[in-house]
Amino acid sequence: MTQATHSPQPLPAGYLTAAAPATLLERMAHTLPVFTCPVRINTNEDRAALAAEALWLFAQRTGLAQDGESIETVLIDFMADVMHLCEQTALNPAEGDVLGDITRHAALHYEMDLSEQGEG
Repeated sequence: MTQATHSPQPLPAGYLTAAAPATLLERMAHTLPVFTCPVRINTNEDRAALAAEALWLFAQRTGLAQDGESIETVLIDFMADVMHLCEQTALNPAEGDVLGDITRHAALHYEMDLSEQGEG
């Protein structure tokens, strides 16, 4: 199968803020190869693009995929839904600090990713 890819286009300086439009997620997501599973992750930009791809799908499904909505709004709604998912699984956020534990563990992974690429 032939891989279709999108060429990453640089984003304007200062454009990546919490108030950036949700539609920026689509642009970030399109830096990854299309129809490749699993996608090859080489850089932290790739990791961000993979997260953007997932959030862009969420934004589309929830009606947040428009310039009037911010990435921050998409993230807040997504995290709230993750909390609902945890509640309906063995990862119940009402029992202790499960979400906090997961967030701290994710932060460790993030810090390792930064140090591996010399950013931290």
